[in-house]
Amino acid sequence: MNTQLKRSAKKKKVHRKSTQRQLILEILTKRPAHLSARQVFNRVRKKKPNISLGTVYRNLNLLEELQLIKSIGHHGTKYFDSRMDKHYHILCTSCHKIADVEVSQLQDLECKVVEQTGFQISDGKLQLFGSCPSCTSPITNESV
Repeated sequence: MNTQLKRSAKKKKVHRKSTQRQLILEILTKRPAHLSARQVFNRVRKKKPNISLGTVYRNLNLLEELQLIKSIGHHGTKYFDSRMDKHYHILCTSCHKIADVEVSQLQDLECKVVEQTGFQISDGKLQLFGSCPSCTSPITNESV
């Protein structure tokens, strides 16, 4: 992780090593969920109680600029993802949960698009929307 941050910083302009930035990146890479800036802030604050929300936002934006994380906009909130490999997202329209999707058929679709258009795909963003299992399961209330 530290090496990853240094390498990316050398590619762009040089940024000082920051324990705050390291901690934010660590939280995002150890956590499988997609976190909002507020959620990252709450986790960082457990280890660095004096950190401000503004500092977290600035560092998240810098990490995204350095291409160490990606963001996903959903219902007016930006969520951050440390997975930089090619994958897709499905977003719950009820509870706003975001899940990663890896489906070979979608990769086959990319191949067909390349064949049909002649484009070389360098990046892409596919977001599917629906209701997650928690939001679609019937609520059962049993009274005694």
